[in-house]
Amino acid sequence: MISLDWKERLTHDVDEFYETKLLNKNYDIEIVYNVYPIRVHNAIPKEVIVFVAKELATKIGKNNTEYIDFYNSLWDEKGTNGKVCFIQLISRYIKRNPDFYLPVVEAKLKDDDTAMVHLLLEKTILPLMKKNPQTYLNLIYKWLKTDNSDLQLNLIKLLLKFSKSEDTYLSEILEKLKYSWLFGSEATIKSATYFLKNVSSIDNKLYISFFIKNKNTHDPSLVEIMCGSLNKYQEELLPIVEQWTKSGNARLKKAAITGHKYLIRKSK
Repeated sequence: MISLDWKERLTHDVDEFYETKLLNKNYDIEIVYNVYPIRVHNAIPKEVIVFVAKELATKIGKNNTEYIDFYNSLWDEKGTNGKVCFIQLISRYIKRNPDFYLPVVEAKLKDDDTAMVHLLLEKTILPLMKKNPQTYLNLIYKWLKTDNSDLQLNLIKLLLKFSKSEDTYLSEILEKLKYSWLFGSEATIKSATYFLKNVSSIDNKLYISFFIKNKNTHDPSLVEIMCGSLNKYQEELLPIVEQWTKSGNARLKKAAITGHKYLIRKSK
């Protein structure tokens, strides 16, 4: 916890940074939080970074669209701490001006720092999804067309988090995603398997019904996803998976045999 004295010091330093540096296009924000003396695992505590970012967001206020170069500098040049600052700032501003800030967020999604991309999506896009589900679900479906496996998985995790709080959309999301899974790439199969496995935890009846509705599929990707999602024995699924083991498609048959063996093993 940041002491009152340090909060006052950091607030003062943020004000000074804004007046003497940011307004002059000097983006060295780290000069503010680096003075904090305590380190956790050799790093400045995250709560300090968040506090500084919130104070700066308040200072910038309504003029926030004027500082896009600064925001990009935070993400691109200031390491993890800069990315945390970026997320805090954009998550505040995007609520009131999504059309301006969505391209800013989208530009960062292919970053190799998958943990920060996950946090960025959770703090900026998830609140928008909850406020206007259909608009932002369609945006996620669009972004999922990427063949970047890390980004796909982060987007799937976002959909799962949304579904847990807004479970009435889960069936619709599952049905929509299914069509992108057909003849899917390796990245798609990986993220789809993760999604479907989690569906069984959120709504097992929906999970079983998905198998039943798609029991006659001949698409090897979809069978790989369904069989890969198995995480416990469920009697209703055994005959569905078993009939796939008789397929003439080698890839489909291989996935089904693996899934069938798993169910038999778990049934004992």
